[in-house]
Amino acid sequence: MKRLLALPALFVAVVLLLQTAAMSPSSVSAAGPTLNGGGSSFAKLEIDQWRAEVARQPFDLRVNYVAQGSSFGRQQYIGGTLDFAASDIPFLPQELTALQSKGDRKNFTYVPVSAGGLGFMYNLIDLNGKRVTDLKLTRRAVCRMFTEPNMKWSDAEIQQANPKLRLPADLVRPIVRQDGSGTSYVFSEFCLTVAPDVWGRFVTLLTADTSLDPAFKAGQATSNWPQGWGVVGAGLAADGVAAIVADPVGGKNSITYNEAGFAKVRGFPNASVQNASGAFTQPTEEAVSVALTYAAGNPDGTFRLNFTGGDPKAYFPSTYSYVIAQTTGFDPAKGQVLAKFLCYAVTKGQRIDLTEKLGYARLSQPLVDLARTAIAKIPGAPAWEQCKVDSAPPPTVPPTAAPTTTIAGQPAATTVPGQTTDSTIAGGQTPTQTSIFTDPVTGETIVNTVPVDGGTQGGGTPTACTDPATGLEADPATCGSSGGTNTGGGGGGDGGFTAPIAENPVIDESASGPSLNKIVWWLLQGAAVCALGVALAGARRRTS
Repeated sequence: MKRLLALPALFVAVVLLLQTAAMSPSSVSAAGPTLNGGGSSFAKLEIDQWRAEVARQPFDLRVNYVAQGSSFGRQQYIGGTLDFAASDIPFLPQELTALQSKGDRKNFTYVPVSAGGLGFMYNLIDLNGKRVTDLKLTRRAVCRMFTEPNMKWSDAEIQQANPKLRLPADLVRPIVRQDGSGTSYVFSEFCLTVAPDVWGRFVTLLTADTSLDPAFKAGQATSNWPQGWGVVGAGLAADGVAAIVADPVGGKNSITYNEAGFAKVRGFPNASVQNASGAFTQPTEEAVSVALTYAAGNPDGTFRLNFTGGDPKAYFPSTYSYVIAQTTGFDPAKGQVLAKFLCYAVTKGQRIDLTEKLGYARLSQPLVDLARTAIAKIPGAPAWEQCKVDSAPPPTVPPTAAPTTTIAGQPAATTVPGQTTDSTIAGGQTPTQTSIFTDPVTGETIVNTVPVDGGTQGGGTPTACTDPATGLEADPATCGSSGGTNTGGGGGGDGGFTAPIAENPVIDESASGPSLNKIVWWLLQGAAVCALGVALAGARRRTS
C-alpha cells in the first residue's frame, strides 16, 4: 500500500523530468534553477503560455507545470513535491491544519494570476441536423443538468429558454471532473447559492453512497463532483473533460463545466447562462470582469465569490485562480525565478490579445497591486521595478457594476457561508446589500448589511422580473405590486500586459501546424503515461 501511495509523487517526478527534457537548447542553458509547479487546470492555458514566453530571452526562466487539478496542487505543495501550486480556491480548513506540521511550508502567500468564467462547453445537434451554437440556459437548468439523472435536452425548462431551437429528446450527458478540482468547488458553490433545492435533491439522491466527499454529504461545496449516477461521464483535468465533449462520436449530447477558453481553443460553443437580472450572457472578458466586481476580499488576499450580482452584463459563475508561494525557508535562487515568472504573469502576461484569445479576463489594477504585495514576500524576489515588465500596458480600471438588488415580491437569493446575498426591497426604499459569511478562525457567523451606493428603488410596477420557480422572464404583474427600476452605481473588478513569440506557446500565430517541440512533448507525455501504467501494474503485483 505504501508503494501505491507513492505513485502520485512518482508521476509528478516523471512528468516534470520529461518537461525539462523537452525544453529547447536555449532554455536549458538559461541561468538559474528550474521551478516545478502544478495544480489548477482552470488556469492552465495562461500558465502554459507564460511558461513558454519566459523560456525565451531576455527572461530565460525554466518553469515546469503539471495541470492535474487544484486539489492536486494544494496537496503536492503540502507534501513538498512542488515549488509552487496553483489553485482556484484557498486551502481548505483541514489542509491548513496539515500545513501546521510542515515547517516553513506553513508560511505562504496567495498571488492572484488568472480571472475567468466557468463556461459550459457542449456538443449538441438539433433535430434539423445542425450543430447548436447559441444555447441559453437558466441557472437552475444548468445545475439540474449536472445533478439530475435522465434529464433530456428537450426538457421544458431548456426548451422554454430556447423557443427557436428544435431540441432532441436525448439524455443530457454531463461530463464532470474525476480529479479534485477548484472548478468543481466553484460550480457547486454556484448551485448551492442559486438553486439550493436542486443541490438538496442531489445530496438526497446519493445519500447511500458512503464513498462520497463528506463535505458533499453535509450539503456543502465540494472539489470532488459525485460520479457513478445516471449517464454522467468523467475526465481528468480541464483538458480531459474538454476532449470528451469535443469527440465527434463519444461527445454527442454532452456538456461540461470548464474555464471558458477550453471550448474556445477547440472550436466549440459555451452556453449563455442567465444571471440574476434575467439576461443571458457569455463568459466574455467584460462579463467576467463585471461579475467579479461583486466578489469580496478576504484578509489573505483571496476572494469570496458572489453569484447574485444584479448587473445585466455580468456572467456567473466567474472566479479567480491563485499561485501559492512559500514565504520563508524557500531557496532564494528559486524564489527569484518564481517572483520573475509571477511578475511576468501579472503584467505582460495579462495583455489583452492573449486574454481574449485564451478566454480569460485581465487582472485590474487592484488585483495587480495585491499580486505585487504578495510577490514581494517570496524569498529572493527582486524589487518591483526590477521585476515587472516595462513594455506591458497598464492594468485596467475595475468596471462599474449595477447595485445588487431584487424586485419587491421576489424572494432574496439564498446564501451559504462565504457568499453575499441580495436583500429584497420595497418601493421607495434605499437598496441594501447583506453579506453573510463565516469567520475562518472563530467560526462565528457574521452578518453585515450596508446601503448600496447610487440611488433608491422606485415605486410602481416592475418593468421586468424573473419567475422564481423557473428562473425565466415572467409577466411583471406576477412579481408583486412594488418595484420599478433601480438607478445608480456599483462595484469593483478585473484587468492588463506583450511578449515575444515563445518556444512552445498555446497561441503561436506564426505556426502553421504542430511544432517539433510540441510533437516531442506529445510523445514524451505518452511515455510518461506508459511509465505510470507499468509502475501501477508492478505495485499491484507486489501488493497482491
